[in-house]
Amino acid sequence: MKKILIIMLLAFSLLLVACKDGKEKEPKPTIDQNKITEVQDFIDTIPAVDNITLDDEAFIQNVRTLYDALSDEEKALVTNYSVLENAESRIQQIKDENAALQAFNQEAVRYAKQELDKIIPQTVTDDIELPVTYTYQDQKVRYGWTSSHPNVLSIGGKVHRGYEDVTVTLTIRVTFANITDVVTKQVLVPKIELKDISKSKPVFAYLQNATYKSFTETELKTIDVINFCFASIDPDTFAIDMSSLTKLQEVTEVRNKGIRVVVSFGGYGAAGKPYSNAASTENGRKTFAANVVKMLEEYGVDGIDLDWEYPGYNTGRDTSVDRPNYTLLVQELYRQVKAANPNYLITAAVPGGPWGPDRYELDKLNNYLDYFHLMTYDLDSKEVLTFHTALFASEYTVGQCTCDESVKIYEDRGVDSKKLVLGAAFYGRIYGASGFSPKQGASEAGKTILYTNIKNEYLSRLGQGVTRYWDDKAKAPYLYDDVNHKFISYDDEESIRQKCQYVIANQLGGLMFWELGEDQTHTLIEAVYEGTLNF
Repeated sequence: MKKILIIMLLAFSLLLVACKDGKEKEPKPTIDQNKITEVQDFIDTIPAVDNITLDDEAFIQNVRTLYDALSDEEKALVTNYSVLENAESRIQQIKDENAALQAFNQEAVRYAKQELDKIIPQTVTDDIELPVTYTYQDQKVRYGWTSSHPNVLSIGGKVHRGYEDVTVTLTIRVTFANITDVVTKQVLVPKIELKDISKSKPVFAYLQNATYKSFTETELKTIDVINFCFASIDPDTFAIDMSSLTKLQEVTEVRNKGIRVVVSFGGYGAAGKPYSNAASTENGRKTFAANVVKMLEEYGVDGIDLDWEYPGYNTGRDTSVDRPNYTLLVQELYRQVKAANPNYLITAAVPGGPWGPDRYELDKLNNYLDYFHLMTYDLDSKEVLTFHTALFASEYTVGQCTCDESVKIYEDRGVDSKKLVLGAAFYGRIYGASGFSPKQGASEAGKTILYTNIKNEYLSRLGQGVTRYWDDKAKAPYLYDDVNHKFISYDDEESIRQKCQYVIANQLGGLMFWELGEDQTHTLIEAVYEGTLNF
């Protein structure tokens, strides 16, 4: 209130000065002590120099006007005039400092913008660093990024190359202190150069999110397609749940090595019910297919693999219902997915042996699936000593439960041999057994054992209680541990090479295996590499 009264008084005083200026001047000026006192009082209200801000400038200017209206004789009697001068000097100093700071800020932004020319190349094929700050004379200038195609080039610098060249516009807000400027940069992300699998026999590797660590050089040289497992389907809305594939972005970096990444959809048993629900109506099929297309474009992957095990099994619907619906589902997927991009793969994992094929209209599916992944493993009997992934029949195999017999079943039912992908196993089946002979009853039912454990726990003891045998009819190895009384059926380097030769001899579509992470010794991938050199 006091300051308001002072300002009002100051204004009134200025008005009087203006009126006085309009009158005829007296020939002999007199000293007006009241005016001197008034000016001194106003000067006394000026804040201390260290407390002055630009908000005080107008008041100080008004005080100056009052002071300038005094006569020279009156001015000489103003005892605190230096306070006014110091205040004016401080105002000018503040202005000069602000101008210098503004010039510094502008210079910082200018240099930060120039730095963008070094940071952002015209063409990117791999991930790039898009920093959030730039240091100018120990000060941080902030970058705020947006991308016109975040699925191609994200604001984190992740690059996902598609099947066409894409020009991405990066918009960068460059901010320092009170200055913000906007810069745009055009970046070309060229189309991905993937391995040509149309004229070869591709190698498909199933890979689980939980087992992925990194890729070896041999894996990168050998694998053509990664089937990354598993996405799931909402049983009611048919939305796609990718939450379990937490390492997908890291895995898709292999695309820059020419390797395709396909998302594999589970699942086994009751996990197949969402498939059945989606397939049961036209609207469900269209919705699911549209969600698949959206997923492919959003995540920058190269196709889908259907691992519904199996139509008519634990779905609440009979095989006679699920079987034709499965065909309709694949047809709708083919229609929408191939329309979005004909390069997208549509594949399916299908069971080996004589029982599973009845669950599918194979001759019709042959028109819509790019590849059939033959699960030519788990073909054993759990209660008797049998091979689970033998190439040919022998005394140790269950009837029609071999790779060769499975291939023939699918070919007889209308599947093109060039679409059949033979399955190998990076795991085995271990039984409890006192002695061993073909189809001998097991003392402990067969269980899964990873090749990593086979190598480390059994093959490492060859000649020390463990013996490796080779069934030349079946082209399959097996182990017997006569210390712990264990029988193991599995794939090894030799049996995998035999399967590769079979693929070539029978002009099949390629080779696949379950599952890459189940051999941490990398023994079997070396065998696949050697066996597929002529693919």
